[in-house]
Amino acid sequence: MADFLGSLSGIQPTVLMEQFIVAYGLWAVFLLLFAENVLPILPSEVVIPVAALVAVREGQGIWETVIAASVGAMLGQMPWYWAARWLGYARFRRFASRYGRFTTIGPDEVDKASAWFHRHGQKAVFLGRITPVIRGIISVPAGLTSMPLGTFLAWSIPGSTLWVVFLAWIGKELGKRGGDEVQQWLHPVSTALVAFAIVAWLYRIVTFHSRQRKRPAAEAAAGVVPPVGDRQP
Repeated sequence: MADFLGSLSGIQPTVLMEQFIVAYGLWAVFLLLFAENVLPILPSEVVIPVAALVAVREGQGIWETVIAASVGAMLGQMPWYWAARWLGYARFRRFASRYGRFTTIGPDEVDKASAWFHRHGQKAVFLGRITPVIRGIISVPAGLTSMPLGTFLAWSIPGSTLWVVFLAWIGKELGKRGGDEVQQWLHPVSTALVAFAIVAWLYRIVTFHSRQRKRPAAEAAAGVVPPVGDRQP
């Protein structure tokens, strides 16, 4: 693990993202946000500010970047929405038990997101899209409860857009400062965030099955009853 972290020290994710965005423009922004929502390993807290920073530096329109990022984020959550809606609670939870170590959506996340959804109702989609961690999986309980697509989009689009605008504003302000002042702390911070996300993902892969084996006993001892699926909020 130490060797792995050491190898990351020479990598500057923001430089790689900047080069990718400069080379492919708004398509790169769209693809990065789409991928971040399908497999949330690369945090949007890094991607969006960097995209906005590049837009300012390259003299591009900031709102075009916001639109590309918002569309990517919205379309990126649709596979999870449709998968959950099509499979239903029991089958989706089995899918999460089998592949959750890789997708970052395991049974724990399904139950937590479902509890959040049932606690807050339909507005949970909006709140979830502006809440770190929850924002990446809130489309799952929406699909599990068969929330109509129009209703889901009506709550999700404003939340996704608000999140993107907030992070893009941060990137825009950084872009106005420019120079070494920003680079001196931006690269180390972004590298630390990406490294943490990757290490957390690898840790999840290694420990996933052992944690799943312990989960039923812990729930039984605590008297926890798993949520039943397909309930309307």
